[in-house]
Amino acid sequence: MTNIDKQRVAAVRKLEQLGYRYDGGEWVPPASAKTAVTQHSILAEADALLSALVLRADALEGCIEGSEEQAELAVITDAIEAYEAIRCLSMLVTSLAPRYSTEARSLRRQVHGRSDASAAIHSAL
Repeated sequence: MTNIDKQRVAAVRKLEQLGYRYDGGEWVPPASAKTAVTQHSILAEADALLSALVLRADALEGCIEGSEEQAELAVITDAIEAYEAIRCLSMLVTSLAPRYSTEARSLRRQVHGRSDASAAIHSAL
């Protein structure tokens, strides 16, 4: 089992420990969840995941060319770059929203419609 497979197994165990269940292709939160999911909480969790990816990428730095670690590093790097591009654009849109609401809404739709970046993030997880 590769390291990424071990991480996936650990992530599933952690979600199940927290009371989540996998149903119909989606993770369903526990019925007793008292924390409201907000845009802020989602961004905080996404930023925490980004930090974990960056730490893993740092640990893989200098790995042997052609190794499984190098392949893992490439996937993680793609995910980090995609997330940072979307996050930076999202912050820009948020800061412009009060002054340029029509343009900001248009830009926000473009940012959130980027499936290539989202696919890179999801494939890394």
